[in-house]
Amino acid sequence: MRNPGIIGGDEFVILLEGISGIEKAIQFTERILKDFQTPLILNDSEVIISTSIGIVLGTNKSNYK
Repeated sequence: MRNPGIIGGDEFVILLEGISGIEKAIQFTERILKDFQTPLILNDSEVIISTSIGIVLGTNKSNYK
């Protein structure tokens, strides 16, 4: 996994290399979603974060010159 990159105020990208297929990408995504279900405690208050994740698969082959 490469370092996550920030796109916007609350948008991030995680690039995964060597993923063998969509199933592995889904497993990784499910792990992230599960981790975000745990509430955070900030200043004695419970904070719940909502998330949404999109998956894009590509190949190492590029048409860009």
